[in-house]
Amino acid sequence: MNFPCCASVKIAIFVDVFPIASQTFVLNQITTLIDLGVDVEILALYPGDQIVLSQPSLAPYQLQRNVTYLLAPKRTVWQQLGHRLSKVGKGLILGKNRRTILAGLKPEFSAQARNLMLSTIAATHSAPLKFDWVIAHFGSSGVVANNLRQIGVLEANIATVFHGQDITAELKFKHTQQNYQRLFKETELLLPVSELWKTQLLSMGADESKTYVQRMGVDLSLFMARRTDKSTKVLHILTVARFSQKKGLKYALQALAKLPSTMQFSYRLVGYGELEEELKAQSSALGLNDKVHFLGAMNTQQVAEQMRWADVFLQPSITADNGDKEGVPVSIMEAMASGAVIVSTLHSGIPELVAHNVNGLLAPEKDADALAQHLNSLYLKPDLRLELADNARERVSALADVVKLNQQLLDLMSNYKRYH
Repeated sequence: MNFPCCASVKIAIFVDVFPIASQTFVLNQITTLIDLGVDVEILALYPGDQIVLSQPSLAPYQLQRNVTYLLAPKRTVWQQLGHRLSKVGKGLILGKNRRTILAGLKPEFSAQARNLMLSTIAATHSAPLKFDWVIAHFGSSGVVANNLRQIGVLEANIATVFHGQDITAELKFKHTQQNYQRLFKETELLLPVSELWKTQLLSMGADESKTYVQRMGVDLSLFMARRTDKSTKVLHILTVARFSQKKGLKYALQALAKLPSTMQFSYRLVGYGELEEELKAQSSALGLNDKVHFLGAMNTQQVAEQMRWADVFLQPSITADNGDKEGVPVSIMEAMASGAVIVSTLHSGIPELVAHNVNGLLAPEKDADALAQHLNSLYLKPDLRLELADNARERVSALADVVKLNQQLLDLMSNYKRYH
């Protein structure tokens, strides 16, 4: 459904790579804004997995028509440098974009000047890209968008969404904090996905008057399930995640191995990632192969079906060795809407969504014993499962409706333009 009131608004979603299957929060925002009548374009530095756009929920939007890729596909360092030198050289010789190309080489842009990123983008755009707003996902994308605006390639107000890794692990990278200080000072809106990350941004020097919590929501129409009695003899446990360290999946397997031998359960893992083979080996070593099933990557509709199957959604997130943390996992919101009970950890922004013993169960990070106790309790107490699930649906409906959240964002951006 389109809303004509928003038809005059032109917004660009700015990301590093598009599309990425695991970044459902980006895809949800794009399609929701389109449904709200907004003129949406996608600016991405590099192309991602185009098969993602053929999913049944995305195909009708034909998003490939809305994407502008600012750089050539990733390649080896020397191939990339040669390609960029060619683009920049031709641009300087032809002279059309000489001012913006040279501006992209300023030392203040650090690595993005040295690797010719900004100048290459400038060389391929003879006129500035104009939008009412650019919504950049992750701090690094906000920095690039701001730099492109500084050299004259981009004309727009800029709002940057901070998710987690960008204000934890990436702070260790050279120049990140310096770049963020410029971002805080020069751009219009800073949008952390949780109260925790808002506090973090303010502690780093962000202006409170331009910093607002903007949660990532879910399509409740797809995931909201009717209340059903899931009291079965086999506890259905599900995880949907990228197989990376911060997801804490090895502790999920350890917890399952600690469950009583009389307890009947089936555990499904949906996803992919760098730890997949390690997790499969761990499952085998723990003697769980008959109860643990790796299903691979799935599209949104397939994930929704798995959510409806699940009694429990297990998300044992941890702080990774490099400091990387979650924001508020969208998969938890999807599971809450679907009627699954959340078993997760006291990690990052998760407790802002899941209240222990109210709409889910939480354990300390890396505590397999506590996770096992929670799972066993839910197996033995089907009435508790129903109570927690009902409360979770109510919580997610109030806090994570993607349509309401993006309408609120449009209102915020509209008011910013009106009063600044």
